[in-house]
Amino acid sequence: MNIKKIIVLLLFTIAIITIITPVNAKLDASVELGSTKTVNGKTELYITVDSDIGMKTKNFLSNNYISKRKAELNNVNKVVVSVKGYKPVTIKKPAKGWQINKKYYSNCFDMKFSIKGKSENIYNKNYSVKFYDKKNKIIRTKNGKVLSEWEFSESNIDKNPKKYFDKLKSKNKKKDGFNTVPFNQYSIDRHLNKIFNTSSSIDYFYNKDSTFKKEEVIETTYISTIGYYTKKMEKFQYYTNGMYKLTIETQRVSSKEVFKSVDLYKIENKTINSSMKNPYFTVSNDCNWTNPLIMDVANHIKTSVSRSNYLNNDIYRMELANAVIRYVQANIKYDYTFSLDQSAVTTLKRGSGTCVGNTYFAGALLRAVGIPTYFETSWNQQAGHTWPVSCVFYENRYQWVPAEPTTDFTDNIYYESYYLNLQEYKYPFQKNAVNWWTSQGGGHIFVKGYSSYWA
Repeated sequence: MNIKKIIVLLLFTIAIITIITPVNAKLDASVELGSTKTVNGKTELYITVDSDIGMKTKNFLSNNYISKRKAELNNVNKVVVSVKGYKPVTIKKPAKGWQINKKYYSNCFDMKFSIKGKSENIYNKNYSVKFYDKKNKIIRTKNGKVLSEWEFSESNIDKNPKKYFDKLKSKNKKKDGFNTVPFNQYSIDRHLNKIFNTSSSIDYFYNKDSTFKKEEVIETTYISTIGYYTKKMEKFQYYTNGMYKLTIETQRVSSKEVFKSVDLYKIENKTINSSMKNPYFTVSNDCNWTNPLIMDVANHIKTSVSRSNYLNNDIYRMELANAVIRYVQANIKYDYTFSLDQSAVTTLKRGSGTCVGNTYFAGALLRAVGIPTYFETSWNQQAGHTWPVSCVFYENRYQWVPAEPTTDFTDNIYYESYYLNLQEYKYPFQKNAVNWWTSQGGGHIFVKGYSSYWA
């Protein structure tokens, strides 16, 4: 027998020994509350069976690691759980064997059972878990105290991050390096929540000085922190219920020490109601329609669309809006460099823009010629898109209609959408003006995210 065959045989023998050799001494267990609700006088608990096998490997959730844990547990025929003050509960091995619970990464094997008693009376009680083999011999005994649901259930942490934070603070206050910082102001954010119109007349929306009501939310965030040394690294964790946010982060400070930081954010919202001028004519850095360069282009467009050529003001406004979109489509190329500055003025100077730049430029011109306009944006997993929406006379009535000013996206060809073929259609403002985008999984169809704004 040559050396290669000897080595292969030796490795094979070691593998067989590894599989069949029981390592039951490493079995571990904990008893945890599964619910705070008591049904028919009984409270649900879990035994979580754990093991150290494979924990030193890079991927301790590998198939090899899990198979070893299954082989280890397979030697267990039954488990007897005793909680102090309650009758022992026996859990027999199922016909299909012990099943892995993939919901939890480190606690792979869960056994559910119930005992009679209220959950608040069971928490922190001493327990004993005994593992028996097929010959009814005790393989392993584990003693401990019943854990609270807030100490293991991620879903319940989301329900009450503050309660979990307070329990961690109480439980770990005697640990090495423990420190705590009380709540301090972390940030203040103010954002526009809603805008209300006080009239439904068209002239009200077209009047730049019309008064609208607005609702703003002032969000103040406070932060409290606890920190202490622990034994193992953990993945970053984040929980929130809207009122509180909680983050857990560990950092290795030496070969033997890991420091754990837990931050609790308390969020307070205050609503303020006030008035504002017509938001559909907002002047901003991105959409500065009062800039002389923007006004020059707007006046040029207004000159080309003579009011005298139209029967009434409604049709004139619609054609004026269409003229703006046609101007942007014909004169602004797509910005393939994806410049950071996509403001209306910069887009005009550069002669190119992304959908953001083209939309701000079109919106600035629309506002400059007197058309009330806001913006919509949408995104999916691959990309995002934005476009202007204006109040124009469409299908014999005034309504908010979207337009697509962005062209020249691929090989200097307009989007393959019928409304953008300027040789056939003269009116870019259409109810389905973002039809191409929606057909690609954005816009209003198959939308990942969607919002409107006034810039």
